[in-house]
Amino acid sequence: MDIVGLQETLWFGSHQYTVGDCLVLTSGRPTPTGDEPARRGEGVAVVLRGRCREAFERGGSRWTAVSSRLLSLQVKFVCGRNQSVSCLHFAVAYAPTFVRPREEKTQFYADVQSFIDSIPRNDQFVLLGDFNARVGSAGADGDWSSVRGPHGFGRMNSAGEDLLNFLSRNGALICNTWFRKNDVHKHTWFHPRYKQPHCIDYCIIPQSRRSQCIDCQVIRSAECDTDHKFLAMKLRLAENPCFHRTRAVIRKPIAVSKLLCKPGGDDEPDTRKVFRDMLDADLEGAWSHEPSLDDWWTTIKTTTIKVAEDCLGRESRRQPEWFRDSQAELEPFLLERDRLFAVWVSTRKVSDCNAYKCARSSARREVRRVKQEWLLSKAQDCKRFSLTSKGGWECIRHIQAAFQGLKPKVTTAIKNSMGQVCDTPEATNMRWREHFGRVLNIVSDFDVETLDSIDQRPVLGGACGCSRPCGDS
Repeated sequence: MDIVGLQETLWFGSHQYTVGDCLVLTSGRPTPTGDEPARRGEGVAVVLRGRCREAFERGGSRWTAVSSRLLSLQVKFVCGRNQSVSCLHFAVAYAPTFVRPREEKTQFYADVQSFIDSIPRNDQFVLLGDFNARVGSAGADGDWSSVRGPHGFGRMNSAGEDLLNFLSRNGALICNTWFRKNDVHKHTWFHPRYKQPHCIDYCIIPQSRRSQCIDCQVIRSAECDTDHKFLAMKLRLAENPCFHRTRAVIRKPIAVSKLLCKPGGDDEPDTRKVFRDMLDADLEGAWSHEPSLDDWWTTIKTTTIKVAEDCLGRESRRQPEWFRDSQAELEPFLLERDRLFAVWVSTRKVSDCNAYKCARSSARREVRRVKQEWLLSKAQDCKRFSLTSKGGWECIRHIQAAFQGLKPKVTTAIKNSMGQVCDTPEATNMRWREHFGRVLNIVSDFDVETLDSIDQRPVLGGACGCSRPCGDS
């Protein structure tokens, strides 16, 4: 452990001293002077060692004894490949118990609020301590789903509600409740009278730093001569470097299918001839006097892509091969369907709706007919080619691609005998009972006398059938 928070130390005054390789910071009640009675109570402390002690000294050894219930300090870690400095503010707290006056509890939360408000925006804080409150689990009672997790212990009390409200206002969360552990690794304190386990010690961090908490659980083997269990938290000091990947721009393919279409009339230009003429004209003006091999390839590539985009354009939608081959035949039906749909949307007349539905049905029939003819033509091509040739397997791949597409959505609703959906569990169970009643409880119409008149094979081994049959049998 690099940093340990202690509560209820019962020490007087605020001091800083060294024990071995550890640095101890304490905050307690003022030291009594003169005839004042030495009444011990509360007290918090922090023990630093290793990296945390070095980070504390790197940050200028800044710490504040706020009161006998709160102690704060600042550490600076150097982490990451770029040796960035991460500033972390720790606070160790000991909240008043349930029987203490309300004014004392209000003052405690006011001190904690002042500590949080003093932290710069880009820095983070960790709040450790005994809060004498039970917060329960998320979903058990109340909301606070962003403050407490689903793996808490016990039920919430009034002090826990005050703590959750305070953390919700400051955007913090309780790390104990976000990790699935056994109950023995959740409760931190046993009631001295009723011997009931409770969880009243918490590790608190900002909600934005939740991913930095690796683990948080009770270490039962740590014996500190106290009725509390040792609560340990593993914290990643710096976030892993995040590499934001820019989304790749997926460019649609060039509409090369236009090169396969023949001109429909005398006035329609031949796309293949236009593309060839444009490519020849641009390549003649793009050559340099003494091109190298790399310049040659770059010129051909860029010029071809530019001419293809200008002449052919890019596909608006990738249609299947059978649709592209029959697009000229299907286009009149599709245009008529779209036109009637636009008319119906603008007028909302029943006659226009019926006309649109009729055109839609005609377009669907034509699409099915064209697809079936295309599949039959590909099947004929497969017969002509041998399966060992390239053309045969190419036809098979084309047929397989034609059958790929959206799968029909199969409904899982149960319907009754009238065809209506069963919307309640009782209706569903009744429907299943009716179904299996008809399937399993079938009354046979056989006649016993007819069965007795049928010749039966002899039974081997007598009445019991236990003897072993011979080879002849």
